[in-house]
Amino acid sequence: MKVKDGCKMPLKEKQLYPLKAAASKRSRTEQDWWNKASRFLWLIVGLYLAYLYTCQLQLLHENQLWFSHLTELERDLSFRSESAIYYSYYKQLVTAPSLYEEISTLLRARNINSFQHFSILPEIFLASLYRAAGLKHLVEPVYFYINIVFYMQGIQLLILFYLAWTLSGTPIAGCLAALFIIFNREMGTRAHMAVSLRECFAIPFLMGGILCNLLYHHSNRIEGHCDQVKNIYLWILTIGLSLFLNIILKLLFFGYEDSVLMFKYVCSKLGLMRFSDFEILVSLCHSAFQPMSKGTLLQILSSGLLPCYAITIAVFFKSIMAQSQNILQTRNELQSKVQSSSPLVHHLDPMWAYAVLLSLLLGGLSLWTTRFQYLWVPCACSIAAAGVCHSKLWRDVSGAIGVTSSVGNVVRLMSMCAIILAVTLKETPTLLSQLRLMKQLHVPDTVMLMKWIDSHTPRDAVFAGSSQILAATHLATGRATTVGAHIEDDWLPKSTWETYQIYAREDPGVVYDIMGRLGVRYMIVETGLCSPLPNECSLVGVMDLVANATGNNLGLATPLRFCEALQRGSEDHALRQFTLVFENQSFTVYKIG
Repeated sequence: MKVKDGCKMPLKEKQLYPLKAAASKRSRTEQDWWNKASRFLWLIVGLYLAYLYTCQLQLLHENQLWFSHLTELERDLSFRSESAIYYSYYKQLVTAPSLYEEISTLLRARNINSFQHFSILPEIFLASLYRAAGLKHLVEPVYFYINIVFYMQGIQLLILFYLAWTLSGTPIAGCLAALFIIFNREMGTRAHMAVSLRECFAIPFLMGGILCNLLYHHSNRIEGHCDQVKNIYLWILTIGLSLFLNIILKLLFFGYEDSVLMFKYVCSKLGLMRFSDFEILVSLCHSAFQPMSKGTLLQILSSGLLPCYAITIAVFFKSIMAQSQNILQTRNELQSKVQSSSPLVHHLDPMWAYAVLLSLLLGGLSLWTTRFQYLWVPCACSIAAAGVCHSKLWRDVSGAIGVTSSVGNVVRLMSMCAIILAVTLKETPTLLSQLRLMKQLHVPDTVMLMKWIDSHTPRDAVFAGSSQILAATHLATGRATTVGAHIEDDWLPKSTWETYQIYAREDPGVVYDIMGRLGVRYMIVETGLCSPLPNECSLVGVMDLVANATGNNLGLATPLRFCEALQRGSEDHALRQFTLVFENQSFTVYKIG
């Protein structure tokens, strides 16, 4: 059968078809190249913002302490409490003749076994890196240490920049998240104040894990609405199982005593039970374990973070309710309602559900205990920025005001830039005033004490005192101590409680026996701690509460605290075993025996 000429492709079109296909392929290639170039440029912007944040922390640390002008001893004393404990191990490993032998020594040490009581893997890694890289003649060990901590905070900002970008689909959200983090620094990190805290190392890795979770699910997104809801429930179940497994691991690997301590703390915070344990009362009095302050809420409110976060959470839950209603309808009704529902309904994916629910969990914990705010605020910065910059949000806004998509894109871009500009203009003066504030570390009495200890006591002498002064003593002089700066198992609480009998209404003979059992040769008494204060959260107040609750109230039989008896020079035979060997306005040191 002969084919009609009209059914054949014209010769001219046959010749043009390959050209059109090649042009289309070239256009797609150019578009892919532009997308990759644009993505690379925005990552450069994120790196620059992370660098600015690192410089901000470095400058604040320098200005608060005048760190570069301090002597080595004063630099050591700038590390407070548990930060001093952690940094002391890094310093010990860096200066040791043999790194391997020093690690073996720490493993064999009984007082205090660093691997048993503290997590010093970051210090081991950084000390090993410093020695292996041969940086001794290029940078001082202390600057290498603190700069690594500050760079890790910059990496955390870059992670949150990309997290906001992934959630919203626009890199501008990453810029807004970075600004939120920079302007809410005091609520998001303590790195510039307490460099060696475990959270300074752990939180960047935690944020990286959250981002990896989101990216994995983003690459395996499920389009069906019912499958999406099932997957959301799976993510929620995953969160619950993760928390449950953490509790189980705590029970298995950290011991029964530590788990009981956690249980007691939670019950005390919730008001379900009252405990008289020394470590519980000390924790409840610590500012980090108090509820989030009103000042913190006002700060994140004035910076624009809280309003943006509230808008995002409201839109998310509105989307959930609309999605749930749509699932109950027929397929046709579902399609008609989805087109008019809130923006996140179009893709109510588990990625958003995981991020929002995790942030709400951390937010609730932050309201309950301040320490959790250093986890919640960084997450809230990313989610708030992603929510107000979400592309589908502005697409629906454009449709609501009746403008074309091209005009809507311009409105969206201008609105996001206006938010960034408003936040920047509002918070920049406060940030600049903080950066211009100059302070200096001034602890002459502590410096005098450390110099005396270093020159007048044996290297193997063991010291007793408060955890704060003993942490400084261990770092600045290398002397052994009886207590740590925080409590992790059943040995340290007992040792801490026994050592603190220095400030209790205890018989001198009992204190002398305790010091002998702990192997203490020198005892440091702080004048400020010995003064009786009408405050239940002072050290002496906690000691009295525990003594009253346990029936060991010696208030009538021993009206004077042991430290007061020392100061007054009582004629008690046991007190003669404590010889005053050093004294200034803040400290007195007694030699035992």
